Amino acid sequence: MSPYLKHLKNAYLKRIGCLPFQLLTTFLEPERRSVEGAFAALTRLYANANWYSGAYTKLIVRQSKHHFGKVQKDMEAGDIKPQYKDYQKTIRFMGQLLTPTDMEQFIKENRAMLDYVVDYFMTEDPNNRDRKEKIEEIRSELDQLFQGFPLTSKTLNDLLTELPFQLFIFVAQADESIDSRERMEFLKIIRDPEWCNSDCAHAFFNSTSYFFSEFLLQYHRGKIKKDIKQVKRTVRFINEMFKEEEGELIRTDLTRLAEEIARASGGFAGIMSVSKAEQAVLSDLLEIFSSEAIQGSA
Repeated sequence: MSPYLKHLKNAYLKRIGCLPFQLLTTFLEPERRSVEGAFAALTRLYANANWYSGAYTKLIVRQSKHHFGKVQKDMEAGDIKPQYKDYQKTIRFMGQLLTPTDMEQFIKENRAMLDYVVDYFMTEDPNNRDRKEKIEEIRSELDQLFQGFPLTSKTLNDLLTELPFQLFIFVAQADESIDSRERMEFLKIIRDPEWCNSDCAHAFFNSTSYFFSEFLLQYHRGKIKKDIKQVKRTVRFINEMFKEEEGELIRTDLTRLAEEIARASGGFAGIMSVSKAEQAVLSDLLEIFSSEAIQGSA
């Protein structure tokens, strides 16, 4: 595993391991700081394995236990603030990673964890109206957040694998046709182990190469369509998951890829010029990479 892919895995494991703690900080009141009791409740929850069976929830619990002591210490010191926005962000991200079946199982078990945390806080202070209102508000928000997840048909791995192909059809079909030079240049690039600056880009370029013939067939049959929203969504997740330097390398490789496809069909022997239609598409893609990069680092 390359250092970049190893970082990606570690960053993701740390993110999902923080989910239970982010839920706790949502309900803890700064002036009460009942951290010890809340963590004792979480410990009892972890000791009871009857509330979950999904492999993904097992992974979250395992990662959470790994960070348990340090997070409790930081919370008791007041160094960790309520993180509900981070909780929502992680949940949304998982909606792109999991298959529909896995997501349904996770939603069910995440609700069980939420119920347990809520029960603890309501038992601790049953007459706290502000907390009751916050609980109802969060339940409603999460229900809305979960509604679309079981319908998700593409995981992040699917999106990454399709991304180079999406760039290919956007640029190559800018002039209403995909010619053999564009196709050959695209395959030459994504199959070249030395072409990418980013190890991660090379990894999903490799997957694209493997599925290229199938993708092209599905595209001609109308089962895969040009989808600029999908491109934007995938780039946004790249910015969220990778270190800034690696994200920049990936976006640079994607830009170079699009430019090389455009050059492949222009002028003499495919190396002289880029058509106005292709240049317009390239400009749109460059704008996406630029604007999404800013949003991702915000």
